Amino acid sequence: MKRFLKKFPLVVLAFSFLVSCARSSWMPHWFEQEHAVEYREVPTRRYIDTITSVTKEQALADLDFFKYLIETSYAGYEYQQEKLGVNFEKNFDHAQAYIQKLDSETLSYNEFKEIISIALSGVQDGHFSFMLPGLGPYQHKTFYYSGITVSRKNGKYLVDASSVDGVSPGDRYRGPKEHLFRIYSDDGNRYRIGTLSRTPVNTLSLKFKKEMVEVPVAPDMILPGPEVPVYSLTDGVVYLRIPNFSAMGENGLVTPEGRERLEEVERHIRMLDKGDTAIIDLRNNFGGYNYYSSLVPAILFKRQVTNFRPDMAELYSPGTTQARLQDIWDMKENSDADRNVRKAAQLEVDNQKNNPVRRWERLSYRAEAAKPVENTRKVIIIIDRCSTSSAELLCAIRSIPNVTIIGENSAGIHTFDAGQLYVLPNSQVPVLLPDAIVIDTSFSAGEGIGVLPDYWVLKDELEDVLRAMTGRSSFTIPVTNSPR
Repeated sequence: MKRFLKKFPLVVLAFSFLVSCARSSWMPHWFEQEHAVEYREVPTRRYIDTITSVTKEQALADLDFFKYLIETSYAGYEYQQEKLGVNFEKNFDHAQAYIQKLDSETLSYNEFKEIISIALSGVQDGHFSFMLPGLGPYQHKTFYYSGITVSRKNGKYLVDASSVDGVSPGDRYRGPKEHLFRIYSDDGNRYRIGTLSRTPVNTLSLKFKKEMVEVPVAPDMILPGPEVPVYSLTDGVVYLRIPNFSAMGENGLVTPEGRERLEEVERHIRMLDKGDTAIIDLRNNFGGYNYYSSLVPAILFKRQVTNFRPDMAELYSPGTTQARLQDIWDMKENSDADRNVRKAAQLEVDNQKNNPVRRWERLSYRAEAAKPVENTRKVIIIIDRCSTSSAELLCAIRSIPNVTIIGENSAGIHTFDAGQLYVLPNSQVPVLLPDAIVIDTSFSAGEGIGVLPDYWVLKDELEDVLRAMTGRSSFTIPVTNSPR
C-alpha cells in the first residue's frame, strides 16, 4: 500500500498528461476558457444602402463598436493573436489615430471601410469580410507558374519544355525543389516550375546548368463560372460543376432564388452515383452549408451524410446570440420544432443579458462509419484559388482510395466558419464575422494556403488532363446541362 501511495502522484500526473494530450488533439487551450464581457445590443440584418458619408464622431463610435464585436464575437480572435501575432489593440489604436488626424470632419463610406481594414492588419481569414463588395483582410497564397516543365530522371531534373529564353530542353535544373509542382504524367515524375506567394511575383532567379536565369512567372487566369449547377453523363463519366452550397444572394441574405438554386444543386448531387468515373468541379465555389458538401461523398460512396460532416466548436457571446436569433432561415411558422429553435435562441440571448460571457461549445456533427469506404470508382475533384470553405472541406475525401484532386491550391479559409452579419450603426457597413471553427479535419489544408492538389493543372490544360485521367479521348467540359 505504501509503495502505491508513493507512486500515486506519478499516476495522477501521467493520467493528467494523457487527458491533456487527448483534449489538445481536438481543441486549443483557449477553447476551455470563459471570459466575462460587456453586453451591448448589436444591430443585425439592418443594411440600408443610402449612407454615403459619416462624421468623424460617428466613425469613431462605429470603430469602437467594431472593436467590441472583434473582442467578443469573432471566432478567430485568439487564433490570430497566437498563430499570426496579430496585435488587435495596436491595430485599433492606429485606426483611431488615423480618423482623429483627418483634416476633414467627414469620411466617405468607402474611406471608412478602408480605415476599418487597418484594425485587421495581419489577419488571415477569408470568411471575415466587409460585404458589398468584400474588402476582407484575407491574403491568399497564389500559384505563380512559369513556361518551364522538367522531368526527374536518374535523380536529375531535366527540362522537358521551355518558353523562356536561356532555358532549353535537356538543360539540368539546379534550383530548389520548392519551386517544383507536380503535374499529370504517366510516370508521375513531371513538374512545372513556379512558386506560391501572398504578394505578386513577376520573376524567379533560378539556376539551370551553371547559369542563373530570370524566369518570368504569372498566375493562371480565373474565369467566372456558371451560377447554376452543370451536370452531364457521357460515356460512363458523370460531371457536376457546383457553383456553391449556399442559398444566399448578393446581400448576404437567403433569397427565394438562392433556395431554388440550392435545391437544384441537391437534385444533381443525388445523381452522382452513375458511371464509373465522377468529376466534381468546385472552381469558383465559395462554399456554403456543409450539409450539402457532405452529401456529395455520401451519394458517391453510399454512406450517411453524417459520416462526412466536420467536427466544430461554436462561439457564444452577446453579439453572436443576438445575431443567431435573427439568422434562423427558412423556418416554418407552424412547426413545433422551429418554434423550439427560436425559443432556444431567445433563451441564450436572455442568459447573455444576465451573464455576458465569451465561451465555446463543441458541436459534433460527425458519426463514424461502421467500416471504411472501399471505393473502386475514379473520383476527380477540380479546385482553384476561389474554392473556399465547405468546398475545401469536401476535399477531405482525398484519403479515400481512387480520389484525385487537380487544379491549383484552394483558398485556405476552411478553418473558420462564415457566421454572423452585423451592420455598424452609423456607417451602415455590413460586416460578416466567423463565429465557429473547424477543430478536426482529416487532411492538411493550411489557413491562407489551402488544399494542395495532387496535380497542378492550368485552365488551358484541364480538358487534356481529364481526357488522360478518364481514358475518354472525346471528353469535353460541358457548359450546360445535358439531356437526361
